[in-house]
Amino acid sequence: MALRPGTAEFNIGHVAAFVSTVVFAHSLLLLRRAKAAESDKALIATLLVVMTRLSLVTALSSTGLSAMDFNHTGIVVIAGILGLAGHVLLVRAFRAGEASVVAPFQYRQIIRGCLYGALLFAASVDPYTIAGGLIIILSGWLVLK
Repeated sequence: MALRPGTAEFNIGHVAAFVSTVVFAHSLLLLRRAKAAESDKALIATLLVVMTRLSLVTALSSTGLSAMDFNHTGIVVIAGILGLAGHVLLVRAFRAGEASVVAPFQYRQIIRGCLYGALLFAASVDPYTIAGGLIIILSGWLVLK
């Protein structure tokens, strides 16, 4: 409902969004099932190895690799540092708290995604997106009960 399937022609962006969702869901499931004996560093390193390989395959199968200018390199480095910090905090959160309590906080991504889309890309937030987001958040809230 949030993405209103059928309103846009199916393209590689839809595939990328779906694959991203599946990979992220699997990483959370694996993180939740990780044994206490696994170190945080091992969990983080595993994600980095998998993401590096997937990124390389994606780049080579689409437009290929090309040199970046200084500004783009800085943006990529900052994005990498923030992504790493986010994953470190996510691993720690799942270690410290119950998954059923920690997971709903990730629903803020829906709200941030709408805000970033509106602020950075002038994307409109329509009633379908709001309704879809509310359904997702409500379902997560009901699981907590």
